[in-house]
Amino acid sequence: MGMPVLRSFRSRILALVLGLVTVVLTAAICAIALKARAEVERQVGIQLHTAADTARAALRSRGARLASAVEVLTSDFGFREAVSSADAPTLLSAIENQRARISADLVIVLNPDGHPVASSIGTLSGKTENDLKDLIASDADGETLQLYRLIDGRPYQLVLAPVRAPEPIGWAAMGFALDDGVATDMSVLLGV
Repeated sequence: MGMPVLRSFRSRILALVLGLVTVVLTAAICAIALKARAEVERQVGIQLHTAADTARAALRSRGARLASAVEVLTSDFGFREAVSSADAPTLLSAIENQRARISADLVIVLNPDGHPVASSIGTLSGKTENDLKDLIASDADGETLQLYRLIDGRPYQLVLAPVRAPEPIGWAAMGFALDDGVATDMSVLLGV
């Protein structure tokens, strides 16, 4: 009669030890998994922060290229003459040359009130015209603006600058489309 009790006691101790080992192993595995997850999240956060910084730097570089191109365009004597006379064919030729030179997707010339005089994308929608007029009206200092805007429903990185002779006689806007090509370029650059 003593043997079955002993086996039962051994079975209980074995079950208790196995249960404790299982609990300890489970706790250790959970702790390791949580630590690993926290480390992965930290690494992803660092990578996203780095990617965001790189993307901002790339967009700033593109903006600087636009600003330089607009400065060259608005400083050109022939261009200023064409703006003052509202000579659309000459303006179209000048903006097409400058657009092609830096591979811009958009160039628009506006009169001092913000009405389009020439555009590399043809006729602008009323909403876009009003948006550009509002931008010009809100720029009391007549400074060059670098911004992101929808032009006829497409997003652009845009530089808008006054054309001076020496007072403002018009405005020039130049932009890069923010499209699938930019997304693909950013994806390759960022590795995401």
